[in-house]
Amino acid sequence: MNEVFTKMNSERIELTDNFFLLPDGFNGIILQRETEKIRRKKNETEEKYIHTETIFQPTISKTLTRYLQLTASEAKTVEELRDIVLRVENKINQIKENWG
Repeated sequence: MNEVFTKMNSERIELTDNFFLLPDGFNGIILQRETEKIRRKKNETEEKYIHTETIFQPTISKTLTRYLQLTASEAKTVEELRDIVLRVENKINQIKENWG
């Protein structure tokens, strides 16, 4: 297990409502994204489900860089991008405080 989880005494670190950090069983980190989607069944009824995307990274810095890339791609304006970068920076600082 990566030392960030042992130092923070946690099995799961929530970055935002749908992004999480998880240990991968070795020394790497998993960035997990959960999104709610709707599936249409054969009988034309709709059903909601949680889609989980899993991204494996070897280090915390690469994981957080990937998280920033994914969240920044959602921005439609420069102001939204600035807000996303500030939010990610605050989350990184929180992890550093708890980890260090």
